[in-house]
Parts: sequence; C-alpha cells; structure tokens
Amino acid sequence: MRRYTAMWQHVARRFSRVPAVLGYDLMNEPFGGTRQFGFFEGPTLTPFHQGIVNAIRKVDGGSWVFVEPQALGPNEGAETSLGTVRDPRPGGPRIVLAPHFYPGGVDLGGSYDGVAKMLVQAQFTLWKRNMPAAARRMNTPMWLGEVGGMGQDAPGAADFTGDWLSMADELGIGWAYWSNDPGSSGVTDGEGRPTLFAKLLARPYPRAVAGTLTNVVHSSGTLTVTWRNKPGVSGPTEIWFPSTPKVASTDPDGTWRTSWDATRHVLSVWADAGTPSHTVKVTP
Repeated sequence: MRRYTAMWQHVARRFSRVPAVLGYDLMNEPFGGTRQFGFFEGPTLTPFHQGIVNAIRKVDGGSWVFVEPQALGPNEGAETSLGTVRDPRPGGPRIVLAPHFYPGGVDLGGSYDGVAKMLVQAQFTLWKRNMPAAARRMNTPMWLGEVGGMGQDAPGAADFTGDWLSMADELGIGWAYWSNDPGSSGVTDGEGRPTLFAKLLARPYPRAVAGTLTNVVHSSGTLTVTWRNKPGVSGPTEIWFPSTPKVASTDPDGTWRTSWDATRHVLSVWADAGTPSHTVKVTP
C-alpha cells in the first residue's frame, strides 16, 4: 500500500499542471479476494482510498479524484459499503464516486433479449437506486466510470446501449465507454470502420450547463435540455451538436440568444436570467 500510494503521489506531482488531465481514478475495479462487501470496502478499501487522496493533495490541490466501489456486486447494481472519502483541499472537496456498470447478463459475450433482458433490466433498476444513494451518502458527484462489454452483433446490443445512455441521462451523469479497439465491442472494427457503437455514442449532449441540469431527452436526432438557475452560476449552456442546429427555447422571445461554433460543433445558449427554469430544444 505504501508503494502504491507513493506511485500515485509521483503521478499527481507529474500531471498537476497539465490542463488536459481532469483527475485520477485510483484503482480500476477493486477486488477484495477472500474478503468481500462490508468486510472489504469499509475496513480496507475506504482507508486505502483515503491515504492516496491525502498523499495526492500534498502535491496537487486542484485535480479531481475518482474512487470506485468494489467491482463484484456494485457493477451489477448491488449496494456498496464504501465509506466517505474526505478531501483535505482548502477550496472544497473534489471527490467523485465512479462505479462501473456491467450487468451479468450482457457482460463477456451475453445478450440483451428474452429472459436475459428481463434479468438485466432488474440490474438497471438496482444500479439506478443504489449508486446515486451511495453518492448522496458520501456527499460526492457521480460518474459512470466504465460501461460497455457487448459485441455489436450480440442480440440486443443496440437496445442495451440505448438503455444505459438513457439511464445516464436520467441520472444527469457523464460516462466513459469501454472501447476495445479494434473489434466488435469498440467504436472501430478491424478495418477501421465505425461500428454500431460509434454511431450510437456520437450523439448530441450538454457539455456544460449554466445551472442545475434537470432533464435530458434524445429522440430521433433531437436533443431537449432542461435546467434551472443556480446562484453564482453565469455564462452560457454549451451543447455539442453534429450539424448546424435549429434552436427553440421556452424563455420569452428576445430574452435569450445563441452562438454556433461550427469548428467545434458547440452551440452556446445564454438563457434569460429572469426566468428560473429553461428548456432548449435543438434539432438538425
């Protein structure tokens, strides 16, 4: 543990001033071996994370730190016993709970149809309940740290991808796709051609929200984003869109404006400061 902690401190010192680095994910899918769940996450994994955070903060006071629960169980939606990891940085905590999502029915060659789909949907329900509850208990934001694991030719691959994307939208969280490239579970195949997943994942999304995000809906290439004002937050809401968009807003006419950056495919929306909640609909 001492050497692992020293390694992370060395990495954090090296990358502390690199603007492209958002933060550090301390360990991929921790596994307790013969000690699992409450016997591992509470007495072992939590202080393990805490020691690394303390060491990182001695050399890097700005980057985010991502902590994962154990893989067995939480990956399928089970509750986690991971305790609160505290951040000693003076400017306030920058700790993120980053659980993975790999339902047993679709991971490693499974399918998303028939009885298997019913079982996986139950794990969707558990994950949506238990992971946000853990983030609230730990007082951290949440990030879907890894998801994927199906080949594009597996039964139900498109439906599974659409369902976990919708889950992330519903929870208002970001995600990282496990792209095993080249190959059928990645975004490019052996010939360098886009796979099914490349087409499904390259979709519009709000990359920055000037307030509190309350709803995101995708439908046939159209993106609808709803947010409410938050004290102290200014600037535009930014939306990535693949083509020149048409924009409609629920704000009163003449109180809002937009700007389109064709190079970056980024739409900026300045909402009406006097309206408490905003809904913007973006279409091709």
